[in-house]
Amino acid sequence: MKYLLPCSQCDRQHEVDPTQAGERIVCGCGQELEIPSLRGLRALKPVSLVSASRGAARPSNELPRRLILVAGMLLIAGGLVAGAYGGLVLTQIRVPDRLTTSDPEADAAIDELDPAGAFRMWTDFRDQGPGPYQVPYRFMAQSAKGHFTRWLLGGLITVGLGGLLTAGALLKPRSSN
Repeated sequence: MKYLLPCSQCDRQHEVDPTQAGERIVCGCGQELEIPSLRGLRALKPVSLVSASRGAARPSNELPRRLILVAGMLLIAGGLVAGAYGGLVLTQIRVPDRLTTSDPEADAAIDELDPAGAFRMWTDFRDQGPGPYQVPYRFMAQSAKGHFTRWLLGGLITVGLGGLLTAGALLKPRSSN
């Protein structure tokens, strides 16, 4: 076991062996130091205790662990925002019921047409078309509902991934550098 011998002039610590007991060494400042006897060495601090206390006081490199923790927390926050956005908008979308009944007045007018009138109506419809296409509100609402459902699910998945990263960073053993 080695011991630390302090210099009385510059406070520099020198490692000494019990085999050096009674010898003299010269410090870097020029001071000549006498290594005490075996009994005197026991009064000095052992090197193993000093290095162990230095290791405990020295901060270990926790940067990767902290970065993972921060990334996990940011994912949780982003997922909560995306999920809340999707969920709030999703609750506002109302999809109307499908219309299963037809207009009785229009059906009655078509039923009363003679064959020549029905042919004229069909040729007008064929040549001019029904007019500009308008997507029924029901289909637009269903599409929007699907879009914001994906926002909600994406947010929940992101929260889950962030939770896993955060838990992994918290459960990872600290490095002892």
